[in-house]
Amino acid sequence: NNPPFFSSIQVGIRISDEERTKGNESIIMRPDIASVAAVYRGENRDEDKFLLVEEFRSPVRNKLGKVLELPGGSSLKKPEDLRELAQEELHEETGLKLPIERFTLIQSRQLAATSLTHTATLFVAELTKDEFAALEDSEGRVFGNVDESERTTLRILTRAQCQSNDSIDFMTLGQISLV
Repeated sequence: NNPPFFSSIQVGIRISDEERTKGNESIIMRPDIASVAAVYRGENRDEDKFLLVEEFRSPVRNKLGKVLELPGGSSLKKPEDLRELAQEELHEETGLKLPIERFTLIQSRQLAATSLTHTATLFVAELTKDEFAALEDSEGRVFGNVDESERTTLRILTRAQCQSNDSIDFMTLGQISLV
């Protein structure tokens, strides 16, 4: 039996240093994720171009009805080096296979500390002119892991376009701002 990939519980917890019990807490748990900011540098920061994936997610509340996010994901089999997971997810969701040495750690942080227990580890991979040109030719192409009902569509947006696009959530914008 595999452990659950995702679980949610409601808890009541005693906070001893505050001498009180908090009974209205909900916790959502899943394995930690690794995300990749694959970027082609522009002449200035606003012109940097990011590789994003468009994917249907049930909780999405925007006009597109899908999320635009950095390639990334998690696994029950956490690798020793999270760059391996980042490399796998980038390839699976975009078709781009880069050597692991090209993934530079930015940082790890908890995503939404009010309800989620997992962290996101962000890596950056700078793209060459040739790599970026090949990706531009693939924009709109569908990727993903069919066995896990994942279907991602490749999208390329500048930093400025990311900031003005309401289909990109605050977490993804925060990650992009660190690059």
